Amino acid sequence: AFRTLVAAASVPMAVLVALWVAGGRVLFGVSGQLTMLLALTLAPVLLVLLLLAGVRTTATAAHYRPFAASARSSAVLACAWLASL
Repeated sequence: AFRTLVAAASVPMAVLVALWVAGGRVLFGVSGQLTMLLALTLAPVLLVLLLLAGVRTTATAAHYRPFAASARSSAVLACAWLASL
């Protein structure tokens, strides 16, 4: 079930994680000089990398029955999502 959830959520989570890195700190009043740097440099790079991984994971999962990502892909994506918090 976890691997199916990761495969289905990989593309939306790529966008959400990038938005969180770019603006999540402002929501909680932690904005500082690094907020603009993160928003302009890290967030777009992270978005592209996670989108590539998400699209590839979803496409690979679609070829298999049941629809699920591999255990390694699931672990790597979940760790990347958690590390961005």
